Amino acid sequence: MDSFRRSALFASFLAFSACANNHGVEVFPSVGAGQLRFRDPASIVAAKPDTSRFLEPAFPKYPRSFDGISISGTVVEALVIDTTGHVELSTVSFLQPDRSEFTHSVCASLQKVRFAPISIQGTKRRALIIQVHAFVGPGAGSDEAGLPAAAALRDRAEDEFLRQPIETTIAKLEPLPHCDTIRP
Repeated sequence: MDSFRRSALFASFLAFSACANNHGVEVFPSVGAGQLRFRDPASIVAAKPDTSRFLEPAFPKYPRSFDGISISGTVVEALVIDTTGHVELSTVSFLQPDRSEFTHSVCASLQKVRFAPISIQGTKRRALIIQVHAFVGPGAGSDEAGLPAAAALRDRAEDEFLRQPIETTIAKLEPLPHCDTIRP
């Protein structure tokens, strides 16, 4: 699939809701001392997001603190979907975090989203996918949000994650910012 069509496919993942408000400040559960963020890496497979589909979509809201000003940005995150289709929030790793208000909004939405579980040879598996979320301020275009560069980053990371052992991928994700380390 060409890059343009793949970017169009990810339009369903994008948040263009410039007038929506995020009123609450949420704190996300953190990984406790001695716990592994990705628990049992051998049970995770890397997958392309087009192998998953939303059962219950939830899109990030444009931060209320940016109302009235035109601030745009793009967040690229890797995350694990569990065998029931829920996002394992502790695994959300920001490859391109952008502003903390945007990453926080992504974390809040991921608590509500549900995917169809990913099955391989009839067995439900935990799956690592990469998503792109664009926040477009009033009067701005997707190029101003950095969408083309974010889509290219997503494509490179997907290719890399699909080729290498999952333990290598997880070792690269561990030091990145996560939902429990980003404050609005």
